[in-house]
Amino acid sequence: MHRFRFPLESVLQYRVALEEQNKQKLHAARDSLRRQQESLSEYREELQWRQQAHTEGKVELAKALLQATYLEALEETIHRQAGVVADAGKEVSRRQGEVVEAMRDRQVLENLKDRRRSEYDYAAGREEQRVLDDIGGAAFVRRQKN
Repeated sequence: MHRFRFPLESVLQYRVALEEQNKQKLHAARDSLRRQQESLSEYREELQWRQQAHTEGKVELAKALLQATYLEALEETIHRQAGVVADAGKEVSRRQGEVVEAMRDRQVLENLKDRRRSEYDYAAGREEQRVLDDIGGAAFVRRQKN
């Protein structure tokens, strides 16, 4: 009997490659999210530090106005960065969905391949048994003739 060959092997390999590609994209999206979160955290720390420094000691009016303007700009930057972090989180979720879907698609083909392999092994075992039975039957007939 010929060796086992899965006719959809190239499709399976494509799906494995697609899953790996999606995993890499997910990893990149997670890295981006982490970097954006770190940036947001740094902005918040900067704001907190500036607010504390602003309330300590005597300050000239011009410096106070400049400081207030800077704090407002920093708060706006934090607001924008929070939006960027939210978008990055959505991207991570979307990429996770793609990875799960790719894993499901691959698993379907792997299960089909496993079933076909089992069917092949069963048929090969039956064929081997049939050949052994024929050999045993022929040997029995020869012994009976002698």
